[in-house]
Order: sequence, then C-alpha cells, then structure tokens
Amino acid sequence: MLIVISGPSGVGKGTVCAKVSQASGIRIAVSATSREQRKGEVEGRDYYYINEEEFRLRIERGDFLEYAVVYGNYYGTLKSEIKDDENVILEIDTQGAMKVLKAMPEALSIFLLPPSMEELRKRIETRGREPAEVIEARLKAAEAEIDTGKRRYKFVVTNDDVNRAAKEITNIIKNATAN
Repeated sequence: MLIVISGPSGVGKGTVCAKVSQASGIRIAVSATSREQRKGEVEGRDYYYINEEEFRLRIERGDFLEYAVVYGNYYGTLKSEIKDDENVILEIDTQGAMKVLKAMPEALSIFLLPPSMEELRKRIETRGREPAEVIEARLKAAEAEIDTGKRRYKFVVTNDDVNRAAKEITNIIKNATAN
C-alpha cells in the first residue's frame, strides 16, 4: 500500500512520519530535491540531492512517480523508491500528492493539519531558516494547502501533539492495511 502523508511547511510532517515509521515498521520513501543540502542532512537518508539539470533529465526519462516545483526547487519521488511488495510512506507536498492520487486513487491519503495558523507561524519561525518574506509565502501557501487537504484527502489529522498525531496515523494505517 502507498501511504501519502502531506501537510503545509512547518506542520511537523518529518517528525510525525518518523514516529509512524518507527511504530509501524513502514519505510519512508526518500524524496529527491534540487535544493542545496543543509548542514546535518545526509544524502540518501534525508533526500537524494540532484542538481536541477539532472532533475529535469530524470523527469524526461520518466524516473519520477511525482514531482513538483516548491519554493523554487524541484522535489519528487523516484519510482525506484516504490516496491510492489511493501507498504511505503510518501512524505510529500500537496502538489505531488495530487499527482499520486490521480494516478493511484487506491493510495491511502492523510493530511496533517497544524492546530492553528498562529502555531504554524511559530513553528516556521522557530526553525530560523527563512527570511520574513519566505515565511509569509509559506503561510499563504499553507492556507491553500489546508483547503485542499480538507477536501481531497481521505483522513485529516491535527498535529497538536506529535505523539498523539503519530499514534492516530499509525492506527489509520493499521486499519487500512488490515482490510
């Protein structure tokens, strides 16, 4: 089963998905990106770092299940990350998720909501990675993503507490894979 987990920037997707993966034993697919590798990130664990030219070439070759340009950088899921004989979590943005769900409507879709827009702002600002104009762009995009999430995903989970949200998602996955 393909499990798609999305949410706006800063909602805590990575943290929640790591806890879900740990609790369920389900692997998280490693996404590819054209953005620069950040300090502390590891190639093949956090992302596959591919320059923009190579990324475009791999798009043309059909190597991606989905891809999108997000905040000026390419992000995508390589088809090689998906195995027919295993459940896998895709931690992806809503643009990519819509492509996956169009191609694979049987995929389990879970949208992660922030408890409030104020809390989302706080989380993004606390990371200390982006200037004010980027934060504002992320918050504006979050409003549209939240609207899409509420309308288009099978499940919506609020990340008001990481452990509670991860447990709820783990239960959703257990119930879906049991059927």
